[in-house]
Amino acid sequence: CSLGESLLKPTRIYAKSVLSLAQQNLLLGAAHIAAGGLSGSLSSLIPETLCASLNADSWELPTALRWFAALGKITCRELASTFNCGLGMVLVVTRENADGVVRKLRELREEPLMVGELVSREAGKDAVEVDRAMGNWMMLPELGVSLPFPEILSSLQAPRGAPRTRTAVLGGRQ
Repeated sequence: CSLGESLLKPTRIYAKSVLSLAQQNLLLGAAHIAAGGLSGSLSSLIPETLCASLNADSWELPTALRWFAALGKITCRELASTFNCGLGMVLVVTRENADGVVRKLRELREEPLMVGELVSREAGKDAVEVDRAMGNWMMLPELGVSLPFPEILSSLQAPRGAPRTRTAVLGGRQ
Protein backbone atom coordinates (compact mmCIF):
# COMPACT_ATOMS: atom_id res chain seq x y z
CA CYS A 1 0.00 0.00 0.00
CA SER A 2 1.06 3.60 -0.41
CA LEU A 3 2.37 5.74 2.44
CA GLY A 4 -0.92 7.66 2.50
CA GLU A 5 -2.96 4.46 2.66
CA SER A 6 -0.86 3.10 5.50
CA LEU A 7 -1.30 6.30 7.50
CA LEU A 8 -5.04 6.63 6.90
CA LYS A 9 -6.10 3.13 7.95
CA PRO A 10 -9.06 3.35 10.32
CA THR A 11 -8.61 2.53 13.98
CA ARG A 12 -9.27 -1.11 14.71
CA ILE A 13 -11.99 -1.82 17.25
CA TYR A 14 -11.08 -4.47 19.84
CA ALA A 15 -14.34 -4.40 21.79
CA LYS A 16 -15.42 -7.99 21.05
CA SER A 17 -12.09 -9.53 22.06
CA VAL A 18 -11.53 -7.35 25.13
CA LEU A 19 -15.11 -7.81 26.33
CA SER A 20 -14.81 -11.58 25.99
CA LEU A 21 -11.63 -11.63 28.11
CA ALA A 22 -13.06 -9.18 30.66
CA GLN A 23 -16.19 -11.30 31.10
CA GLN A 24 -13.91 -14.23 31.99
CA ASN A 25 -12.02 -12.07 34.53
CA LEU A 26 -8.75 -12.55 32.63
CA LEU A 27 -7.74 -8.89 32.33
CA LEU A 28 -5.93 -6.72 34.83
CA GLY A 29 -5.96 -3.82 32.39
CA ALA A 30 -6.26 -2.82 28.75
CA ALA A 31 -4.99 0.17 26.79
CA HIS A 32 -6.04 1.07 23.25
CA ILE A 33 -2.88 2.60 21.82
CA ALA A 34 -3.92 5.88 20.21
CA ALA A 35 -3.36 9.48 21.33
CA GLY A 36 -0.16 9.70 23.34
CA GLY A 37 1.41 6.86 21.41
CA LEU A 38 2.55 3.57 22.87
CA SER A 39 4.23 4.98 25.96
CA GLY A 40 1.57 7.60 26.76
CA SER A 41 -1.39 5.27 26.33
CA LEU A 42 0.22 2.50 28.34
CA SER A 43 1.68 4.70 31.10
CA SER A 44 -1.81 5.86 32.10
CA LEU A 45 -2.58 2.22 32.91
CA ILE A 46 0.57 1.40 34.91
CA PRO A 47 0.70 2.06 38.69
CA GLU A 48 3.53 4.32 39.92
CA THR A 49 5.38 1.37 41.46
CA LEU A 50 5.55 -0.61 38.21
CA CYS A 51 7.19 -0.30 34.82
CA ALA A 52 6.05 -1.91 31.57
CA SER A 53 9.29 -3.39 30.22
CA LEU A 54 8.68 -4.02 26.51
CA ASN A 55 11.03 -5.94 24.23
CA ALA A 56 11.12 -4.40 20.74
CA ASP A 57 12.34 -7.76 19.37
CA SER A 58 8.79 -9.05 19.98
CA TRP A 59 7.17 -7.12 17.14
CA GLU A 60 8.04 -5.23 13.98
CA LEU A 61 7.79 -1.48 13.71
CA PRO A 62 5.68 -0.64 10.61
CA THR A 63 7.70 0.31 7.55
CA ALA A 64 6.15 3.79 7.34
CA LEU A 65 7.29 4.56 10.89
CA ARG A 66 10.80 3.31 10.18
CA TRP A 67 10.85 5.60 7.18
CA PHE A 68 9.61 8.59 9.24
CA ALA A 69 12.20 7.88 11.91
CA ALA A 70 15.05 7.78 9.44
CA LEU A 71 13.94 10.75 7.37
CA GLY A 72 13.00 12.94 10.33
CA LYS A 73 15.76 11.72 12.63
CA ILE A 74 13.09 10.77 15.17
CA THR A 75 14.36 8.96 18.25
CA CYS A 76 12.86 5.67 19.36
CA ARG A 77 11.64 7.36 22.53
CA GLU A 78 9.81 9.99 20.47
CA LEU A 79 8.35 7.32 18.16
CA ALA A 80 6.94 5.48 21.18
CA SER A 81 5.47 8.67 22.64
CA THR A 82 3.80 9.70 19.36
CA PHE A 83 2.79 6.55 17.46
CA ASN A 84 1.32 3.16 18.34
CA CYS A 85 4.49 1.56 16.89
CA GLY A 86 2.46 -1.30 15.41
CA LEU A 87 0.56 -2.27 18.57
CA GLY A 88 -3.13 -1.40 18.55
CA MET A 89 -4.11 -2.76 21.96
CA VAL A 90 -2.09 -3.80 24.99
CA LEU A 91 -3.63 -6.15 27.53
CA VAL A 92 -2.27 -6.72 31.01
CA VAL A 93 -2.79 -10.22 32.38
CA THR A 94 -1.24 -12.40 35.05
CA ARG A 95 1.69 -14.57 34.01
CA GLU A 96 -0.44 -17.63 34.84
CA ASN A 97 -3.17 -16.55 32.41
CA ALA A 98 -0.93 -15.30 29.59
CA ASP A 99 -0.85 -18.48 27.48
CA GLY A 100 -4.60 -19.00 27.85
CA VAL A 101 -5.30 -15.38 26.87
CA VAL A 102 -3.12 -15.76 23.77
CA ARG A 103 -5.05 -18.91 22.79
CA LYS A 104 -8.40 -17.20 23.30
CA LEU A 105 -7.31 -14.19 21.26
CA ARG A 106 -6.24 -16.46 18.41
CA GLU A 107 -9.67 -18.13 18.55
CA LEU A 108 -11.14 -14.63 18.18
CA ARG A 109 -8.98 -14.14 15.04
CA GLU A 110 -6.58 -11.70 16.67
CA GLU A 111 -2.80 -11.85 16.26
CA PRO A 112 -1.57 -11.61 19.87
CA LEU A 113 2.05 -11.17 20.83
CA MET A 114 3.79 -11.33 24.18
CA VAL A 115 5.71 -8.05 24.18
CA GLY A 116 6.93 -7.62 27.73
CA GLU A 117 6.26 -7.77 31.42
CA LEU A 118 5.53 -5.59 34.40
CA VAL A 119 8.49 -5.08 36.69
CA SER A 120 9.20 -2.92 39.73
CA ARG A 121 9.89 0.66 38.70
CA GLU A 122 13.19 2.12 39.77
CA ALA A 123 13.33 5.74 40.92
CA GLY A 124 13.52 8.11 37.96
CA LYS A 125 12.47 5.49 35.41
CA ASP A 126 9.57 5.95 33.02
CA ALA A 127 6.38 3.90 33.29
CA VAL A 128 7.13 2.36 29.88
CA GLU A 129 10.59 1.25 28.76
CA VAL A 130 11.10 -0.17 25.26
CA ASP A 131 14.27 -2.27 25.30
CA ARG A 132 16.22 -2.98 22.11
CA ALA A 133 14.22 -0.43 20.08
CA MET A 134 17.24 1.23 18.51
CA GLY A 135 18.64 -1.99 17.06
CA ASN A 136 15.30 -3.49 16.10
CA TRP A 137 13.33 -0.50 14.87
CA MET A 138 16.14 0.99 12.83
CA MET A 139 16.76 -2.20 10.86
CA LEU A 140 15.30 -3.20 7.52
CA PRO A 141 14.97 -6.96 8.01
CA GLU A 142 14.14 -7.42 4.32
CA LEU A 143 17.56 -6.03 3.40
CA GLY A 144 19.55 -6.78 6.55
CA VAL A 145 20.72 -3.16 6.87
CA SER A 146 20.40 -0.40 9.44
CA LEU A 147 18.72 2.92 8.71
CA PRO A 148 19.31 5.62 7.66
CA PHE A 149 20.71 5.05 4.21
CA PRO A 150 19.34 7.78 1.90
CA GLU A 151 19.79 5.65 -1.23
CA ILE A 152 17.26 3.07 0.02
CA LEU A 153 14.71 5.36 1.69
CA SER A 154 12.81 5.89 -1.55
CA SER A 155 12.43 2.16 -2.11
CA LEU A 156 10.89 1.27 1.26
CA GLN A 157 7.69 -0.68 0.91
CA ALA A 158 5.58 -2.58 3.36
CA PRO A 159 5.58 -6.35 2.81
CA ARG A 160 2.84 -7.48 0.44
CA GLY A 161 -0.22 -9.18 1.85
CA ALA A 162 -3.16 -8.42 4.06
CA PRO A 163 -2.75 -5.50 6.47
CA ARG A 164 -2.10 -6.62 10.03
CA THR A 165 -3.02 -5.13 13.35
CA ARG A 166 -1.83 -6.89 16.44
CA THR A 167 -2.95 -7.12 20.01
CA ALA A 168 -0.17 -7.27 22.56
CA VAL A 169 -0.34 -9.15 25.84
CA LEU A 170 1.70 -7.91 28.77
CA GLY A 171 2.17 -10.21 31.78
CA GLY A 172 4.01 -9.72 35.04
CA ARG A 173 4.64 -10.83 38.56
CA GLN A 174 2.72 -7.98 40.19
